[in-house]
Amino acid sequence: MQITVNSLYRETKTFFRYQIMTFVLTALLAAFITTIFIYCIGEYDSSLNVINNNNMQDNYLSTITNEENLNRINKIITTVMILNLLELINNTILIGSVLYLISNLCKKNQINTSVAIQELISFIPRLMILIFIINLMIQIGFALLFFPGFIVITLCSMSPIILVRDKKSIFSSIKSSSKIVRDNLKIIIPAIIIWIMSKILCMMFFSIFSFLQSHLVSFIFMFINNLIFMFLITYLSRFHMLLNK
Repeated sequence: MQITVNSLYRETKTFFRYQIMTFVLTALLAAFITTIFIYCIGEYDSSLNVINNNNMQDNYLSTITNEENLNRINKIITTVMILNLLELINNTILIGSVLYLISNLCKKNQINTSVAIQELISFIPRLMILIFIINLMIQIGFALLFFPGFIVITLCSMSPIILVRDKKSIFSSIKSSSKIVRDNLKIIIPAIIIWIMSKILCMMFFSIFSFLQSHLVSFIFMFINNLIFMFLITYLSRFHMLLNK
């Protein structure tokens, strides 16, 4: 059976449409949890406002002592680390939920809450470590130039699916993903490009509504971003299933 982008997209769209309520609820839950944590951090630590405030007065730094400046920098670094951790947790929940849902529906198993929690716990820690390693490599790649970061995203895109479905180790999953992607660039690259462009367009669109309440805008942005990300995971997971037939 020949796998094409169009046929894979149609199958993904059909599956996504039939399970839209599950995907919407998962995306809402993940966005809600992340927004609540960001709100709590913002209430506790005003350095979030420093990060987002582009209209700081020029003489601000000159009015604080060196010690206060150092404390402020430490708070900002801590806040950025917490936000990265929240993104890591958010992505892990989304990927784990989608892969578990697809796996059980394909096996025609009835989803039981207690069994679902047990199975998710069995692979969530390894999945989180894998996503952390990939995110670290992506950030290093983007820090150098855009192209190395894009290469890392593309080559590692199948690794979470391989880790969960094939039950391979973290580095074996990355290695297998690189091989699959290199052999199927025409299938993988268009999906990755569309996903990245969708994220950029969402950011540009929601930046227009900066005059609204920031947490509300962040929540809607994360919800839509989560849905797009879940569609990508569904697409890649379906491709992995067809590849193994």
